[in-house]
Amino acid sequence: MNRRKYGVAALSAGAVLAVGLPAQASIIGTVQWGPVSDGAGNYYEEVATTPGVTWDDANTYAQTLTYDGMSGYLATFSGSTGENSCENVVLPNMGEWDIVWIGATQDASNNDTWVNNQGAVDFSGWQNTAWDTNQPATGAGNLYMVGPGYVDYDGAGELDVDTNLSQAWGGAIIEFSPAATPAPEPATLSLLALGSVGLLARRRRVAK
Repeated sequence: MNRRKYGVAALSAGAVLAVGLPAQASIIGTVQWGPVSDGAGNYYEEVATTPGVTWDDANTYAQTLTYDGMSGYLATFSGSTGENSCENVVLPNMGEWDIVWIGATQDASNNDTWVNNQGAVDFSGWQNTAWDTNQPATGAGNLYMVGPGYVDYDGAGELDVDTNLSQAWGGAIIEFSPAATPAPEPATLSLLALGSVGLLARRRRVAK
């Protein structure tokens, strides 16, 4: 089982991090499993956090992580591969009674939206039930995922909305995707090329 640790300072919503000033929340994340591929180019892992983490801090924290050159973010289960990623990759790897944040929010009008500009949450194409019993709750909140023990217990889905915006759960599902990782800017590529040319020229002078 993967137990590598990430140490990072994460900010509470609205906070500003300045040089020399400590962050409001210090998060140590231990990878419980993963990264695991969904077969469509996306990778998922579960990170347990110490201390418990709010959705806002988990969202900030996820974006500090990388895997194989890909940027991290709270997991989304959008598009045609969403159900497979959620139910056949993530859920079976989770601890029986884990409760972890995922990358979606709900506004006061009960509209659910994925992070990372992936649009509205829509489970209409799923064959199985995504929502847990009596879910989604009404009102502004954030989405979290429960482990297979809860799912088996009530025979419902695995996703819930927590309307307590200051709630801290013990971890998050992180997703890494090449589609979400920005390509280097042309200026950056030019600087890298110039640096390589300069290094090569220096080596040639030394060789003489």
